[in-house]
Amino acid sequence: MRDRSWRLHGLITALASPFRDGRLDEERLTVMAARQVARGTTALVASGSTGEASMLSISEHVRLIRMVAAVSAGCVPVIAGCTATAIEVSRFLAVAAARAGADAVMMAPLHTALFLESNPIPLKAALAAIRLCAETVRAPLTPALEATRAALSRALAKVMTEEDAVARLQSAAPMMRMAG
Repeated sequence: MRDRSWRLHGLITALASPFRDGRLDEERLTVMAARQVARGTTALVASGSTGEASMLSISEHVRLIRMVAAVSAGCVPVIAGCTATAIEVSRFLAVAAARAGADAVMMAPLHTALFLESNPIPLKAALAAIRLCAETVRAPLTPALEATRAALSRALAKVMTEEDAVARLQSAAPMMRMAG
């Protein structure tokens, strides 16, 4: 990852990963990313939240990140989605994304713990556990169940310490260390 300081603000575009004939359409990806940069996006999310990342091979994932980073050419940060069902795979993808030019990574290995209940309280409880928000609940939500709190605690312990989480979420460059 490039070592520079930036903060999240403005319009952050989650790029769709275009496919043609079952393969990553690299030409279309380049056009899409360049258009977003030219039109003023403040960051690009590659392979992050538009749903098709699970269709990419590891080499396509890395190539996608590398291509978006090349198009951004340092004009806007590139945030690489590195979510997988196993924490070890997320870490591997994060390291590969950093080497491919990503400025930051998104890792969500806690998803199984965060969605134990049918409301957003587990997510709020996780954020409260790493001191990023208060855990006050407004109706019609209810407090997280004890079983959910225990699952969140176990999942968070696997990923990072409380101090690590706060420090890593405050700056893009230290997020690389989270990837191992």
